[in-house]
Amino acid sequence: MAEGDGSDTAADELLAVAQLAAIVESSDDAIIGKTLDGVITSWNRGAERMYGYAREEVLGQNVSLIVPEDRRDELEQILERVRAGESAAGRATRRVCKDGSVIDVFLTVSAIRDADGQVVGSSAITRDITETGRAARALGESEARKAAILRSSLDALITIDVNGVVIEFNPAAERLFGYTSADVIGQPLAELIIPPQYREAHRAGLRRYLATGDGPILGHRLEFTALRADGSEFAVELTVTRVDMPDAELFTAALRDISEQRRLQRELNQTQRLESLGRLAGGVAHDFNNLLGVIINYAVFIAEQAADHRGDGDWSSIAHDADEIRQAGERATRLTRQLLAFARRELVRPEVLDCNRVITDVEELLQRTLGEHIELQLDLADDVWPVLADPGQLEQVLVNLAVNARDALPSGGQLTIETMNTTVDERYARLHPDVAPGRYVCLLVSDTGTGMNSEIAERAFEPFFTTKRPGEGTGLGLATVYGIVHQAGGHIFLDSDLGVGTTVNVLLPISTATSPITSRAPKDTMQQVLGRGETVLVVEDEDAIRAVVERILRQSHYEVLTAAHADDALTLARDHASIDVLLTDVIMPGMSGRELATELRSVLPNVKVLYMSGYALPALATQGTLDADVDLVEKPFSATTLLRALRQLLDTRG
Repeated sequence: MAEGDGSDTAADELLAVAQLAAIVESSDDAIIGKTLDGVITSWNRGAERMYGYAREEVLGQNVSLIVPEDRRDELEQILERVRAGESAAGRATRRVCKDGSVIDVFLTVSAIRDADGQVVGSSAITRDITETGRAARALGESEARKAAILRSSLDALITIDVNGVVIEFNPAAERLFGYTSADVIGQPLAELIIPPQYREAHRAGLRRYLATGDGPILGHRLEFTALRADGSEFAVELTVTRVDMPDAELFTAALRDISEQRRLQRELNQTQRLESLGRLAGGVAHDFNNLLGVIINYAVFIAEQAADHRGDGDWSSIAHDADEIRQAGERATRLTRQLLAFARRELVRPEVLDCNRVITDVEELLQRTLGEHIELQLDLADDVWPVLADPGQLEQVLVNLAVNARDALPSGGQLTIETMNTTVDERYARLHPDVAPGRYVCLLVSDTGTGMNSEIAERAFEPFFTTKRPGEGTGLGLATVYGIVHQAGGHIFLDSDLGVGTTVNVLLPISTATSPITSRAPKDTMQQVLGRGETVLVVEDEDAIRAVVERILRQSHYEVLTAAHADDALTLARDHASIDVLLTDVIMPGMSGRELATELRSVLPNVKVLYMSGYALPALATQGTLDADVDLVEKPFSATTLLRALRQLLDTRG
């Protein structure tokens, strides 16, 4: 019985060994037996498939045959551990195949012991994880790229789940909204960055998407108002992308602060609007000046006739009425001058100025304008740079700003005028595209008055826009200031807050001229401005103006020829070789006044030219400054003004 039992036990052991061998041979893993020195003693079919070596090629070879050079130290460490009776826990490493290719493997090494427990070798089980390794590396690289994008993006990138809970919050989002990532992860986004009044619309949009799979936020750029951690609101541009995950659906929102973009757009819109209004105002003023010239001069004609009938009661009443008409016309002329200043069509006579000197010269007038209840303070920097501007216009800027400040300070307060030198750098110029880099004199006019809200402040420079009651203002004060400053090549900005006050910032480019530009001084006495029998060719398409000019000149001892347009004028010139002066309107149908002058001088080379116009055109002037070879009398003009300009031209132009 005992013998039979022993026989069965031996058979069982043989069967177990055979089964183990079969398992080893059929395994897809490479199973390799080695001595303590690393000599290969067994090599299964899985090893043959994995490494490309047949069993007979490697038995008796050192296992270093399949170990890359850079992993030999690792192999020695593993053998040392085995010799010490330890196992090498599973690790990822690399091995070399027969064809020289390198594969990623997962390796586990165990010690082999004899019947007495002594370590006599080792077994290594190796699994090819090359594809898995590639996927892992790709995933790692993808995650690394994603992390780099999140860190370096200038846009705020926020990932939320379908419940609107924040999953990711990149550094740009931290800077934009004022939260740290730790503050917001796991929090509802709507409660953090969306103002309360817009949160329900945000939730409704998310619900709509979840219910229908569509929504207005996906695939579109949207603009809305966002909320910072400090409670301030600002404009952002939003783009939302859906992220499909195996086990979740996420959304990534890219947000960009567009506050500055909107501000620049508002400035551009305002500039374009003011330019359009300026062109309209210039055209209106030009036509209106023609009418005023007729009205004022005919009022003077009537008054002159009345003067010849002194003592006659009826004529005395007529003279009074004529004088009232003249005064009303002159008041209207001042209004058109303001329109022309806004439209940058007014003729300027610039000089090299010290702004401080202009301010101190007009200080007394400003104080009278403000009244005793308003304190005027001057804070003028030493050695301000010179500017090139019309002194009268600069004084008008100061007076208009003072009037505006007075109206904003009904209960008293303070008006401060400051000057300083400043340099506009490239950064400031980028934020204000119409301002060129360079050196400027900065003129700041600040009041402590009622201030304006943003809507009113944006329209403050528009002509005829006013918040005053009817009859209290024309709405041309700030419009005039705007036109004067821009005509001088400068820039003007207004900053105002309700209940705080208003600051007007004027930037005037510095002058490189070394001496003032001055106009010729007019002669004073009427006798000196009369004609001496010279012949004047008057060209004017407005019949009434042409008649007025002809009457003034004939009464003042000039011979007069008249033409309604350029063709008639050239015909007259060919028949009259003794024309001394061409007195022509600037803008006429067909040929302009300047083109007519050029044509006429081909017939009469020595003829002098005096232009008359309701506004200084670019054809005649640069930045509104009269060109050196141009003489011009501005409409509406009085008889004295016209005669003085004509006499001056005849006496001084060679």
